[in-house]
Amino acid sequence: MKKAFFAVSAYTLSLLISISFFIILFKILAFNYFVGMMIVSFMVLVSVMLIMDKDFIQDAEEAGY
Repeated sequence: MKKAFFAVSAYTLSLLISISFFIILFKILAFNYFVGMMIVSFMVLVSVMLIMDKDFIQDAEEAGY
């Protein structure tokens, strides 16, 4: 379950990062501050969780990502 959560989180983070920061930071924040901050907060939370997990890189290498 932990590996599945991290895999889904990593793919979601990649998807959100691949979206232009112009759209996220300027258009969404100007249109709806709450939604923009939720997206940015989610990206930060997932990044911190992946960085803090000591086994994430090792698990990713074993899985062949």
